[in-house]
Amino acid sequence: SVLPEGGILQYYFMAENASAASLLPARAEHGFFTKPVSISGVLPGQIRLNEIMALNQTGEQDEAGSYEDWIEVMNTGDSSLNLFGLFLSDDRSQLQKWPFPQGTTLSPSSFLSVWADNDTSSTSLHANFKLSGAGEAVYVSNTLGELIDSLIFGQQNENVSLARCPDGTGDFAPNLLPTKGNPNSCATGIKTMSGKENILAWFSSPDNIEIRSRTAFSRARLLDLTGRELQVWNGNAVNTLSLTVKDQTSALLILQIPGQKGIRLIR
Repeated sequence: SVLPEGGILQYYFMAENASAASLLPARAEHGFFTKPVSISGVLPGQIRLNEIMALNQTGEQDEAGSYEDWIEVMNTGDSSLNLFGLFLSDDRSQLQKWPFPQGTTLSPSSFLSVWADNDTSSTSLHANFKLSGAGEAVYVSNTLGELIDSLIFGQQNENVSLARCPDGTGDFAPNLLPTKGNPNSCATGIKTMSGKENILAWFSSPDNIEIRSRTAFSRARLLDLTGRELQVWNGNAVNTLSLTVKDQTSALLILQIPGQKGIRLIR
């Protein structure tokens, strides 16, 4: 019998002729071979590829301290999903390349990341293939070979991910500040950046600035075009900051963070 969504297949073999029969295992009425099996009930759109990193040089590290590529999926629904019976692959002709292990579940609106490093010795989520920074594809499929989601991408920049904005539903765009396992940084204009800069800042509203930095900072200054200091922020070292702008008159401001180039911000 087969139990869906992570059940167990029980089976035995029987050979017979006109005068005798042979069973394997010998006591097939009382013992069976067993195999975990699932025909996943996950439908296209419920699980989405949400972010991928194909050229990780100095970003997230795995449990061994290595900079490995990774693939993130998102549960876009309002109920938990069992991922057993789904597969990841980078080969359209071999969709069932890496199976999500039995017992892998994902809560609503949550993210799950799999290292793409071909490390089959690890007991955590490490796929048996790597991603190419020169460009290739990622597929999510089910036991029947049906595609759940896919992404074909080209040449990648170092430490820049491809991320959906908004999460789960939007188009993929380069993400200067990868957010493995967390909501994506969906900043306007991020897709036009080279990926070589260390800091990103933008007006999220006329009186609020969002700042994202690869390097933690504990001080930020806002200046006008004359160099007049309008505002100073000091605090604990952070990589992200929402800064309320006190000056409401200047249309163009300059953000300065120690050790970084100044950034011009147009309100």
